[in-house]
Amino acid sequence: MRPNFFLITLLALALSKSSSFGQNLVPNPSFEDWIDCPMFNPDIICADHWSEYLDLDPFNTPDLGYEGAVFFPPSTINAVDGDQYLNLECSTGNPEYIQVDLLQPLVAGTSYCVSFYASVTAESPEVAPSLGAYFSNEPLLDSPFELGLAAHVQGPIEFDPFSWTIISGTFVAQGGESILVLAGFENVGTQPFPYMYIDMVSVSPIPALILNDADLCNGPVVLSAAAPGANYNWSTGAISPTIEVSQPGNYSIVRMIGHCSQEANATISICNDPEEEDPVDPIDPIDPLPVDPENPDETVPIAPVEMLFYAPNAFTPNGDGTNDVFKIIGPVTDVFLLQIFNRWGEKVFESSDILQPWIGNHLGGSYFVPDGVYSYKFKAVQGIEIVEKIGFILVLRD
Repeated sequence: MRPNFFLITLLALALSKSSSFGQNLVPNPSFEDWIDCPMFNPDIICADHWSEYLDLDPFNTPDLGYEGAVFFPPSTINAVDGDQYLNLECSTGNPEYIQVDLLQPLVAGTSYCVSFYASVTAESPEVAPSLGAYFSNEPLLDSPFELGLAAHVQGPIEFDPFSWTIISGTFVAQGGESILVLAGFENVGTQPFPYMYIDMVSVSPIPALILNDADLCNGPVVLSAAAPGANYNWSTGAISPTIEVSQPGNYSIVRMIGHCSQEANATISICNDPEEEDPVDPIDPIDPLPVDPENPDETVPIAPVEMLFYAPNAFTPNGDGTNDVFKIIGPVTDVFLLQIFNRWGEKVFESSDILQPWIGNHLGGSYFVPDGVYSYKFKAVQGIEIVEKIGFILVLRD
């Protein structure tokens, strides 16, 4: 009979009807589209869309750079796409910034992949600010650095002046953000004139990656992280969109969409069906208290014992000398019984001696049980005190 598959869908598409997966919401993302420009050399005022809010801050004068540009410092790198890219001064004395209207406001709860390429002029390669992206509902009247704002997506502070570094991250929208701001954050550079380059800016909605735990009551579980254009790396080593899980444990996934990664994990447990909640065998009834032969109407007094027990939840029987055995920690009592069972209720270990550990073998033989989750039950009796406990132990050799 084929198993019943319980499908956990890790993929949830929380996009509005007005936005589609993969659509770049940044207009003129590589600064190639010009409007009428009064200058012979292109300037940022010539870049369509990006010039919209330059007049809000008279000290904010970023440039439109290209290989061989004649202004200081000279550009020393080719554009990632086309011919132009953005130049930003990121000194603490003049922290420039740029902002642009997105093609549509961001949708609350939606995940967006934010990315752009960045580099630094050869004039200041030693220390450079951390470039980042910030989302706002209204235009900024001063630079994020001066306003003390933290970037929503931020890059490193070390750049190669002769190559481009990709800066990327995932941003979950609060809702209504309509303006993207690019600037230098953490401007701690010691160079007097750190000048940064930006090209190929992208803000695209991506499917959210949502985790749901499950059990194996209905048979194997299929975990799915499928998304268009994604790459996958499961904790099992699989690189497929889905995996089938038949053993309890913790499973994780790293999914790459474009330049952005997403992570999620699921805990798959053994079946806790109420009808089969206690799979262990019953422990034999305990003998009555001993009777004093000279006074048959009285029982023999037994010294009290502090009935405190501890059971670890995992052990690694791999012979490395560390955490190689499983045993109950507690006092020696008149009666003690420990039983351990696999997921099908089969007994794999039994002992009436609290000092006897389980080394992970099957019923004391030379065969060792596979890694996984096992259930245990122990009972201890001292005088009229009885302690019973049911729990689970993870066998993990790696």
